[in-house]
Amino acid sequence: MSPTQTAAWATLTSHHRDLKKHSLEQLRQADPTRPDRYRMCTCQIELDYSRHHITDETLMLFEQLLNEQAWRAGFAGPRAAGPDGRWRLGAAGRFHGQGAG
Repeated sequence: MSPTQTAAWATLTSHHRDLKKHSLEQLRQADPTRPDRYRMCTCQIELDYSRHHITDETLMLFEQLLNEQAWRAGFAGPRAAGPDGRWRLGAAGRFHGQGAG
């Protein structure tokens, strides 16, 4: 089954539509820790996800889509949570930390 035909995709699409109603500045003001929580440094390269329309819910819904499609095995890897214990999307496209199963 195509991922676009799943309930998880429909939920993610709806979430995206709602999230786009907010500017990045509004998201930053609502969550002052956003620049720290959605940033990853590896191999002297800094990836800053805070400048994208994502939230913790976005990542949770994306993980749900992956689980629904049984793609999880292809994204297995060691867990790596930030200092706050929240899970992150790693540079290799893997979900890490709390909530990752």
